[in-house]
Amino acid sequence: MLVVAPGYGYFFVTGVNGLFGNNTQIPDWMLTPLVPLAVMPLVTRAIYRHTRNPYLGGIITAIMVTVMT
Repeated sequence: MLVVAPGYGYFFVTGVNGLFGNNTQIPDWMLTPLVPLAVMPLVTRAIYRHTRNPYLGGIITAIMVTVMT
C-alpha cells in the first residue's frame, strides 16, 4: 500500500503514472493479491475450527500464494 497509494494518488491528480511510467500496469497487479491475502487469516481460522488440523489452513494459504505468484 505504501507504493500503490502514492502511485494512484499522483495518477488521479496529474493523469500520469509517475512511479512506473505511462504504459505499465504494475500498481494493478500489486493491488490484486491484497484482498485474498487479507481474508486468508479468517478463512484459515475457520478451517482450523472445523477440522482441528493446524496445518491444513497453512497448506491452503501456501497453495493460493503460489498460484498468485
